Amino acid sequence: QRWMATSPRARLKPTPRDMGTYRAECLAHLRQAAIAVRKCKVCLRPFVRGGRTDKETVELLRFDLAGPCDELEKLCLDPSVFHSQTVFTATCQFKGKLSRLRDLLGQNTAFALSYWLSEVKPQYSSVLTCLAREIARLEEG
Repeated sequence: QRWMATSPRARLKPTPRDMGTYRAECLAHLRQAAIAVRKCKVCLRPFVRGGRTDKETVELLRFDLAGPCDELEKLCLDPSVFHSQTVFTATCQFKGKLSRLRDLLGQNTAFALSYWLSEVKPQYSSVLTCLAREIARLEEG
């Protein structure tokens, strides 16, 4: 079931041109979301792969994660352009876990690393897969 059917836009009978515009808007939105999600893993690389937990690295990491967190927050303001409720829900869940990780980094780096491994990393893979499938579906027409 497409998310558009439950949005305020559904009140008006869409023309084929409107549907094409909507599809293009969704595609651009989904691509932005996928880029924002990928940025998170790039930001986390020194912490996750390098095991760097010194105060300077952690503060820099928290600062770097603010951008993707804010971007995902803005992208999630309009659920209808995620094209499906499943994709929207997965993205919002990831956004929430990422925000929690960012908070944990300021409090307890050992627990933050554990949280990354048990909660955020699996959600990262899941949300990217979900976004990629929806992007492919829209590209196919």
